[in-house]
Amino acid sequence: MIAIFKMEAIGDNFFAYRWYHRRINPAYERQVWQMTKPELEPWVDRIVGINGGALTRERVKGVRDYTRATGVGARGIYIWYHLRPGIYEINERVSWRKARRYFVEAANGMLTELTRDEVIKCLTNGTSESAS
Repeated sequence: MIAIFKMEAIGDNFFAYRWYHRRINPAYERQVWQMTKPELEPWVDRIVGINGGALTRERVKGVRDYTRATGVGARGIYIWYHLRPGIYEINERVSWRKARRYFVEAANGMLTELTRDEVIKCLTNGTSESAS
């Protein structure tokens, strides 16, 4: 059964706004860059295996929903993911300056949070459905 996961893409269309302000006030650019760092970009990766201690992954595409977006698209844009049974790593933007990175296992339409050690144990034991 597929699990549905939704996260807000805070600042999704903020890069256009950033470009506009860079032309007007270069000092503002430093402040805005702190809010739009690439490592804060939201994403979901399916963990497909382990190779020498490193996790092998593939990016999962989400569907963007703009129905609740603000005028500039800084808030209210949501990304919906359909997650097949398996293990995923999620990078979720929780505020303008912070992102949370964590692992979940999708099974029976539900998501369960896992630690990195639990993920490696599942992958090495072959107990996860994503390891096949």
